[in-house]
Amino acid sequence: MFRRTTKFILDIFGATLAGAAILVALLSWRLAGDPISLAFLTPYLQDALRAEDGSFRFELEDTVLTWAGWERTLDIRLVDVKAVGPEGDILAEVPELSVSLSAGAMIRGLVAPTSIDLLGPKIDVLLSREGDFQFDLGEGKGDYILHRVITDLLAPPNRDRAMGYLTRVRIIDSLVVVDDQRLETTWRANNTNIVLIRNETGIQGDVALDLDVSGGKQGAVTGAESGERQEAHFDLEFTYDTAVGRVDMSADFSEINPGHLAARAELLAPLRHAALPVSGTLTVSMDLNGQIPFFGFDFSGAAGKLVVPGFYDDGVAVQHAALRGRFEDDMAKLFFDDIFIDVGGTTLNMTGQVLPDGEDARLHVDAVLKNLLFDEFKRYWPKSLGKPSRNWVTQHMSQGVIHETKASFSAHLPDGDFSSVNVKSVTGKLGFTGLSIDFLSPMPPASELAGTAIFKHNRIDFDVSSGRIGPLWIEDSAVNLWDLDTDIEKARVEAVVRGSARDLLSILDEEPLGAARYLGVDPSLVGGEMAGRAAFDFPLRTDLDLPMVTISVAANLVDVALPGLVQGKDVTQGDLSVKVTKETMDVEGSAVFEGVPAHIAGIEHFTDDAPFISRYTVTSTLDEEARRRLDLDTRPYLTGPVGVELIWTELDNSRGDLSVAANLNGASLDMALLEWTKPPGSPGTARVSLSLEDQRLTKMRSFLITAKDLDVRGEAAFTPDGKEFQSITFDRLKTGRNDFKSTVGFRSDGGYNITLSGSVLDVSHLFDEDDPDEKPLPPLSLSVNVDRLWVKPEGAFDTVSGLLQHQDDVWRTLSLDANMGGEGHAVFRILPEGRNRRLTLTSDNAGALLRRLDSYSNMKNGRLELSGEIDDSRLSQPFSGSLEISDYNIVEAPVLARMLTLASLNGIRDQMKGEKGITFEKFSAPFSYENKLARIHDGRAFGSAVGITFRGVLDFERDVSELDGTLVPAYILNSIWGEIPILGELLTGEEKGGGMFAATFHTSGSIDDPEVSINPLAALTPGLLRNLFEIFRGGSEYDGDEKESEPSLQSTENPFGAASIHSDTADSATKKE
Repeated sequence: MFRRTTKFILDIFGATLAGAAILVALLSWRLAGDPISLAFLTPYLQDALRAEDGSFRFELEDTVLTWAGWERTLDIRLVDVKAVGPEGDILAEVPELSVSLSAGAMIRGLVAPTSIDLLGPKIDVLLSREGDFQFDLGEGKGDYILHRVITDLLAPPNRDRAMGYLTRVRIIDSLVVVDDQRLETTWRANNTNIVLIRNETGIQGDVALDLDVSGGKQGAVTGAESGERQEAHFDLEFTYDTAVGRVDMSADFSEINPGHLAARAELLAPLRHAALPVSGTLTVSMDLNGQIPFFGFDFSGAAGKLVVPGFYDDGVAVQHAALRGRFEDDMAKLFFDDIFIDVGGTTLNMTGQVLPDGEDARLHVDAVLKNLLFDEFKRYWPKSLGKPSRNWVTQHMSQGVIHETKASFSAHLPDGDFSSVNVKSVTGKLGFTGLSIDFLSPMPPASELAGTAIFKHNRIDFDVSSGRIGPLWIEDSAVNLWDLDTDIEKARVEAVVRGSARDLLSILDEEPLGAARYLGVDPSLVGGEMAGRAAFDFPLRTDLDLPMVTISVAANLVDVALPGLVQGKDVTQGDLSVKVTKETMDVEGSAVFEGVPAHIAGIEHFTDDAPFISRYTVTSTLDEEARRRLDLDTRPYLTGPVGVELIWTELDNSRGDLSVAANLNGASLDMALLEWTKPPGSPGTARVSLSLEDQRLTKMRSFLITAKDLDVRGEAAFTPDGKEFQSITFDRLKTGRNDFKSTVGFRSDGGYNITLSGSVLDVSHLFDEDDPDEKPLPPLSLSVNVDRLWVKPEGAFDTVSGLLQHQDDVWRTLSLDANMGGEGHAVFRILPEGRNRRLTLTSDNAGALLRRLDSYSNMKNGRLELSGEIDDSRLSQPFSGSLEISDYNIVEAPVLARMLTLASLNGIRDQMKGEKGITFEKFSAPFSYENKLARIHDGRAFGSAVGITFRGVLDFERDVSELDGTLVPAYILNSIWGEIPILGELLTGEEKGGGMFAATFHTSGSIDDPEVSINPLAALTPGLLRNLFEIFRGGSEYDGDEKESEPSLQSTENPFGAASIHSDTADSATKKE
C-alpha cells in the first residue's frame, strides 16, 4: 500500500516537473523575442524604491519581463530609471535595473525587491586628497543614492518595509571612472561587475573589473608603444562588518606590468623600475573614515628587469621575483615579509621593514643570497654602498662562487625617499669557494680560496680555510676590509702558507720585492720546505702602488739548501725563520755551511733610503777540519777550536763591510816573531773589520787580538785588485816587554817597508841559536825609532833609531844609533862601499855595550871601534877587520884570572878582584871571519900591570877555541926591552907587544869555557928562546891558509866570544888561592 502511494506521488511530481519545463521552454522562446510589459507593476515598484524621507523618488519608463539567458532565466527589468529629487531634479540615472521580488511580501500585498541589479551603468567616482569617496550615477548626486542602497543593505531585515527584504545589489557590466586626486590621475575600469550581499555581520562583496593601465601623462617607460591598450584584470572580494565599521578587501590580479602603472601618476613613478609582468593579491582593511590600518600585498613576477634606485641603477635581469608584505597604521609602516629574486641560478631572499622616524623613515632588511658567481658580484653590490671598498673588491677579487650570503642592513631614508638611502649599518656572513684575490700585482694572486666572511657596515672579514698563492698552499687565512664608513678605507690580507722554500723564494723574487735578487741566489736551485704567514695592509684605492702597502711575511723553512751561496760554497740543512716586510727581510736560524754547522741571522733592506742593503751574522765554532773546509788554514800560528762571529753588511750595490769576531779561549796561538804563545783554555779574542768594493777587499778598517800578555790592534789596506795586502798598520803591538807601533808596506818585489816606533821593542829572542828551518828574508826596508830596544834578556838600548835595508839576502844598509841608559852611546853601520860593504861599530862605553850584547860582562868603560869590510864578491861573504878598545878596565875575569894564577902572577890577579880591576890602555885584534870561523891575527891587550898577545881561531860552528898567546907582567917596564933595536927582538921575541919576561899560554875547548895551559919554563925565558918551546906544543887543525868558504854567511856572529867566559868558571888552582 505504502509503495503504491509513494509511486503515485512521484509520478505526479515528475509529470508536473516535466510540464513546468515545457512551459518554461515555451515562455523562454516567447520572451526571446520581445519582452513582456509588466506596466501594472510600475507604480508598486516606484513606491517600493522611493526614499522614505522623501528626498528622492524613482520614475520608470516601463517594467518588463524578459529572458536573460539560461544563467539568469526570467528577469524583471525597470527601464530608463531616474532618481528624481523633491524639486523634480534628476539625481541619478540608470538605463536598466533588474529586480527580484519577494513572493512572501507579495502574498502580504507588498511589492518588495530582494535583489537589485544595475545593468551597464557608468559610475563616476571622486577620490579626494583626504581619502573620501563620492559616487555619481549620472547627474553628480548618485553618492546619496548609493549611500541609501548600502544603508538598506546594512539595515536589519524588516518585513514591514519594501526595502527591508533587500539582500543583494549587483552592478553588472558597468564602466567605472575614478578621478584620483591623490595620484592626480584618472582610472577606467571596464566590464566592472559588483555584487553586494547582506549577511549576518554586514555586507559581503565581489568585484571583477578590467583596469585600463595604458600610458598616462608621464608616458610609458616599459617599452609599451604609444596608443597600445593595456588592461589588467582584478578580482576583488570584500566584507563590511557593521559592528566594527571596517571594510576588509582582497584583490587578485595577473600579468600587470608595474611600469604601465608608473606612467599614470607621479607617486607611482617608482614602479617604472619593475619592468616585468606581475601577478598577485592585495589585501586591505579600511574604516569608514578612510583610514587604512592594514594593506597587504603578495606579488609574483615573471622574467624581466628590476631597478632599485641608489642600489641597482642599471637594473638586474631576473628570471622570477616575488614580493610579500604589508602596510600598517594607515600606510605609515611597511613590512616586507618575503622578497624573492631569481636571476638565473642566483637567488635572493629578503625580509624587511620601513618604519617612520619623524619626517623620515628607517629601513631594515635581512637578506639571504645564494649561488652567486663572484665575477657577477659587482652587478649586485650597489654602487652607492661602500664605493671605495666596492671598487677595490670588484677590481681585485674575482672567480669563485659565493654559495650563501646572509646579510642585515639598516638605513635612513630622508623624507622616506628610497633614492636617498643613507646606510647606517650592515651585518652578515657569506660562504665562498674558488675565490681569487690580486692583492699586490704583479705578485701572484691568492687563488682557489674557500671560506666564510663576516661583514658589517664599516668592515668585511674573510676567513679563508684553504687556497693557494702560486704553488704555495694557503690555510687559516683572512682578508679584512675596515673603515668602510670613512674616506680612507683600509684592507689587510693575511695568509698562512705552506710549500717548498723554492716556491716561496720564487714568489718573493717577483716584483716589487725581488728578494732573491738581493740574496744573490737562483730560486730554482733552492731546496727545503716552508710554512709561514704573510700579511699585507693597504688603503682601498684603485691607484694603489707599493709605497701605500705594508708587507709582513713570517716563514719557517726546514732543510733549506742554497747551492753556491758564498764563494761557491753550499749552505745545507738550514732551519730558518724568515720575516719579510715592504722595507726589510729578516732571516734567523741554523744551517750547515760547507759541512760546518752555523747559526745565521740577517736582514735585507728593500728601500733606497735604508742605511744598508743587507747584513748577515754567522756564528760557528771552527776546528781544524772546519777551517780546512773553508780554505782557512791557520797552522802553525793558530790551532784548536775557535768560536767565530762573522757579520757581513752590503752597504750598497758596490760597497760592503765584513766584521769577524773570534773567541780564542779554546785555541792555541804561536807568534814566534814576538816570542809569545797562548795555551788552550787561556782567554783570548780577535776582531777584524773589512771594507769591500765591487766584491774586492779595499781596507781592513781595524783588527784586534787580545789575550793574556797580548794586545795587538791596527788597520790595513789592500791592493787595487783586493787580493793582497798593500799595507798593515799596527796602532799598538804589546806583548811581553814589547809595546810599539808599526807600519808594514808590501812592495811589488815581494819585500816590505816597515816602520817601528813606540816605547819598547824586544828582539832578544832573535839572537838565540840559529834556526835550521829559517827561510831567507825577503827584500826589506826597516825604520826603527823606539824608546827602548831589548837585544838580550838583560841587555837593552835606549832611544834607538835607524834604518835597515835587506836586499839580495844581505843587509845592504844598516844604520843604528842608540843610547845606553846614561852609560854612553853606540853607533852601528853597514854601508855599501863599491861592490862590498863596510861595517862599523863604535861606542864610547865598550863595557856597557858588551854587557848589553851579553858578550862580555867583565869590562868597564873603554872606547870601542869595530871596523871591517864584507866581501860580497864571494859566496861566503867573508868579513875582514879589526877591533880596537882603549882605556878600559877588566874586573873579575875568570879566564884571565886562571891565566894569572897559572903564571903565578897572584898580585895582578888580586888587583883584578878589586873594584877598579886591571886597567888596560889598548885592545887590538885584527881578524877575519868566514863560514862561522874567526881568525885572529896578532891580537894584543896591554896596560900598566899586564899585557897579553894572542892569535888563533874561534870556530863558532863547533864551539871550539884555539888561541895561543903571551902573558906579560909589569907590561910597561917589561916591554921597554922590546924597544931596544936588535936586542929587543932577542929579548922579547917576534911578538908585537911581547916582554922580556913573559909566559906563553894556550886555550882550547869551548869558546865560553876554554881550557887554559901555561908553559912555566917559558915564564923567565927571553922572548927569542921562548919561541923554541912552541916547537914542542904540536900543530893545530886550524893551522894553514884560510880556506874558501862553501856556504853563504847567514849571520855575523860576535868575534869576541873568546872573552865571554861564564863568571862561575874557575880551575882548581884559582880555588886554592
